[in-house]
Amino acid sequence: MKVIKEKFYDLAISDFDGTLLSSKGEVSKKTIETIQAFISRGGVFSVCTGRMTGSIIGILQKLGLVGYVISYNGAEICKVETGEKVYKNHLTPNALVKILRYAEENNFDLLVYPNDRLTVNHTNDEIKRYLKSSGANCNLINEKVSDYIFKNQYSSGKALFLTHGDLTITKKIMNDLPIILGDGYNIVNSNLYHIDVMKKGVSKGDTIKILAQITGKSMQRLICFGDEMNDESMLKVASLSAVTENGNEALKKWCDIVIDSCDDEGVRKAIEKYCI
Repeated sequence: MKVIKEKFYDLAISDFDGTLLSSKGEVSKKTIETIQAFISRGGVFSVCTGRMTGSIIGILQKLGLVGYVISYNGAEICKVETGEKVYKNHLTPNALVKILRYAEENNFDLLVYPNDRLTVNHTNDEIKRYLKSSGANCNLINEKVSDYIFKNQYSSGKALFLTHGDLTITKKIMNDLPIILGDGYNIVNSNLYHIDVMKKGVSKGDTIKILAQITGKSMQRLICFGDEMNDESMLKVASLSAVTENGNEALKKWCDIVIDSCDDEGVRKAIEKYCI
């Protein structure tokens, strides 16, 4: 049986949406104060999110958090204060064009992020909802996105399929992409509405290992907080894995602890109990 230590973990990594961020789109002042106190005592706190870099950095700066942020499900690590990229592992232009042409042929909504700008050639209710919730900058173009990417040879941290909650669409994409792309990619059905595509070796868990090296912290003192299936890889590398009460039931079955929900400041309470 794993020994869970209190006042021990000094590297704390949290997912953002549904974990640190409440269902009302807020992070409480008390949570921020707890994180800042943790950092002042020598701890390292980082958000690890599927969001685009520009979106999450602006939010963290407004919240008064400092240090590093992992974005695009592990494709980038940046300094919150300056936006400087210290790690980057993007989908290549050729891979993006393949994925985009597949989406275009099947009329699937696919989001890509060249130069950290969400680029589409149309909008609909689902895309508008995503833009509103993510705070992403939108680049609306008048040509096929695949042609735009090919012409400019842009890369992207990830590609995101919007499945509209349709399990038939989800199943088709998850079956087709490995055949179309081969085994060099990490394809994650992160929730009912999203499928994320990254380069192989790009995941939250893989990039957290890199962040631990950058910060000089031990993985043996790593605690991770998450709520959805795209958090699985980081929860599996944690010395102490914590899923929120509002989180995915499959994660709760094997994670070390279940903490209070994002609406009940579960991350804050866990940092107070388990971290230095």
